[in-house]
Amino acid sequence: MNRFVALAVSVVFSCVAFAAQKAPEKVDLTGTWTSEKCESMPNGQGGETYFTRTFPMTNKEWKIDFTVFGDKDCTQALFTLDVAGDWELRGKSKAVKGAHNAFFGFKTRTLTAKADGAVQFMNQAGFCGKKDWKVGEAVDINSTGCAQIGAKPITDCKGEHDLVKVDEGKVFLGDRGGDMCKKRNYPKKLYPVALIKKP
Repeated sequence: MNRFVALAVSVVFSCVAFAAQKAPEKVDLTGTWTSEKCESMPNGQGGETYFTRTFPMTNKEWKIDFTVFGDKDCTQALFTLDVAGDWELRGKSKAVKGAHNAFFGFKTRTLTAKADGAVQFMNQAGFCGKKDWKVGEAVDINSTGCAQIGAKPITDCKGEHDLVKVDEGKVFLGDRGGDMCKKRNYPKKLYPVALIKKP
């Protein structure tokens, strides 16, 4: 009987240990995360693109307000990309210590022109296949995509495979150099600029 009890206890503890190993780690992203200041990145034409990011997050849903500006102080908004959907962690990153793989799905994606100059340029360029842009009008690009901003149609891209790392109260996401639409194609490094939590 003692052997049976000992064996049962051993099995129970083994199961608990196994479950503990398999339990997903929790990363708390609840709240609104924003750019600490005006951000910039090369635009591929010898200049810079200036932008801000705002992420309202719950433990299941995410949104982003990505606004592009015409000046380095981020005071002259040109257009805003709004994306929303569900998200989930998919295990620890093998490439970046302390980071987790994550999938950010697309439910909605809209693009909104914010200034007359932006409308004129977007119409001339046929932005997203359209030539009738209007200031303040949100245009659904989820089904069609938009080549000018690198957005694929939802049929070709259900969401993005990304990285998430919380470090000293700041959130770092993955580098956007690769095709994040491809399954399991998680970034191999972090985007260097963090987001901070809005009070």
